[in-house]
Amino acid sequence: MRSRLLAILALSQSSFVFSLDDIPLTYETALLTVQADLLAQKSLLLGSNDTIDECHLSESDCNLSDLSDDHTTLIYTGGKTQCIYEDSTPYSFQVVRGDPKKVLFYFQGGGACWNKPSTRLGLCSTDAIASPLYGIFNRDPTKNPDYYDHTFIQVLYCSGDVHAGNSTRPYDEHGTNNSVVQVGAVNTLAVLDWLADQNLGVLDELIVGGTSAGSLGAQVWADWIVSTVPSSNTAMLFDSFVGVLPPTSEGPLIKEFGLCDSVILDAWPELEAKCNADELTLQDMVTNAMAAHPDQTFAHINSKTDWVQQAYYILIGAFNMSLDAHITPSEYYQKVNYVFEGYHTYPNHVAFLVDASKHVYTNSPLYFSADTNSMSGSDGLSEKLYNWVGSMPLGNNDGHGDSNLTWACAGDRMTMDEVEATDPKPHSYCDSALTDRVIYAP
Repeated sequence: MRSRLLAILALSQSSFVFSLDDIPLTYETALLTVQADLLAQKSLLLGSNDTIDECHLSESDCNLSDLSDDHTTLIYTGGKTQCIYEDSTPYSFQVVRGDPKKVLFYFQGGGACWNKPSTRLGLCSTDAIASPLYGIFNRDPTKNPDYYDHTFIQVLYCSGDVHAGNSTRPYDEHGTNNSVVQVGAVNTLAVLDWLADQNLGVLDELIVGGTSAGSLGAQVWADWIVSTVPSSNTAMLFDSFVGVLPPTSEGPLIKEFGLCDSVILDAWPELEAKCNADELTLQDMVTNAMAAHPDQTFAHINSKTDWVQQAYYILIGAFNMSLDAHITPSEYYQKVNYVFEGYHTYPNHVAFLVDASKHVYTNSPLYFSADTNSMSGSDGLSEKLYNWVGSMPLGNNDGHGDSNLTWACAGDRMTMDEVEATDPKPHSYCDSALTDRVIYAP
């Protein structure tokens, strides 16, 4: 089994485009895919040579103005924050000081543990470990001209609950008497409280984003953050998790994480009621945020056939409902388009689709190479992902940010009726209902 994991890990770290054609993952391959992805993420974190300082809120205010420039400080929060296990690392978050008026607020990824089987199989990160400064976090102005000087704040992820949980599970950790505790919402609030204590006033730029499980966290927290962190220009950047899940599985998952009783839904009693009825979906929360903040850009980045998201679809179906919840790459891409068609009702949503099966881009060197045709870059003529992302926030007063942002997808324009009638390969088409989208600076 270890040799199979290492083989998948090698693929996930290479520039090879993993092609599944139109064959669904089996349960076994889905499990290996998720485990290999987590192994790849962990090896990336542990392999970093970045300088790391530490600051403890129990001993200091850990003011941003006192932190080092251009390398990581881990701020240990204490209090009620914690990772999923008693023997996990103490909770901390990551800060790299830059311009205090320009903030890149990110949610780290790292899988999910949504029930006893997924927890026992280790399908989520359980320690708070800083990310290396790759991709959008890169501090070199020649490589990352749009965000190198931003203050980078990352909500580290070790709770297994997509940063939104507030729950003590009725099962223990590793056969001990210690309960599994998932308080991602508490951890996130501690980071946001620290940010508020910096008294930065109205920010010039605020980018709220995340990768994988962190993408889900950013989507769940989007409304709350935009409503409470004042900024002249704000954009949301959701990298590699759209929320394509088996039917009827999403509402119970959200409720069991404890989101119904968290501050996230305090201002929205209708969403809280749906949550308590096992009916709340990620799409409900995202559309709610887009409607509430029409001047802010909401942007998704996604591979057309993301293999890790397909794997979670299968595992959630198997673990939660004992279903054969298989999904082919074509079916997955169709479902992504249908989700985006729902978002397309709102004029502030846009997406960048990569013709690949790779999972996550913005926190890796692929951020600079990927275009719509390939994760490693293709003909040199297609728009690069980092240039597209660098347009945000739109129309910033200091010259950073473009005046418009377009839907990015490579392939023939086809209606979804045509797609269902002809069943083309995912790489060959784009949903024609979406490709006309242009967002202009407010």
